[in-house]
Amino acid sequence: MSLLKKLVLVTLAVFVLLSSLLLYVQTRHGFRHVVVPLVAKLTGARLEVRDGWLSLLGALEVDGFVYEDMASGISFDAERLTLRATPWSFIEDGVPRIDELELKRANLHIIHRP
Repeated sequence: MSLLKKLVLVTLAVFVLLSSLLLYVQTRHGFRHVVVPLVAKLTGARLEVRDGWLSLLGALEVDGFVYEDMASGISFDAERLTLRATPWSFIEDGVPRIDELELKRANLHIIHRP
């Protein structure tokens, strides 16, 4: 096989793998097993969800949401959280924009430490 054919095959394999991963994280199973642990690891906070899904177009729906960040003193829990955002606003302007936010039975606790 020539070098060009090998390069094309490797590029195609990487493209298929990344596409599959992007499709998987938009499922409920992928949300619970990939997105939630990744966010918890990146933020260093305790994060739990009962169920949910994420769309790369900016939709997020979560049932049984619990977020606790002891470093900042913020604790948040909600029975249901629905969010519609504009993901490209963060890329273009550097500011995330939320178009719709719906919370059901939510509690927010902020502990101020001097």
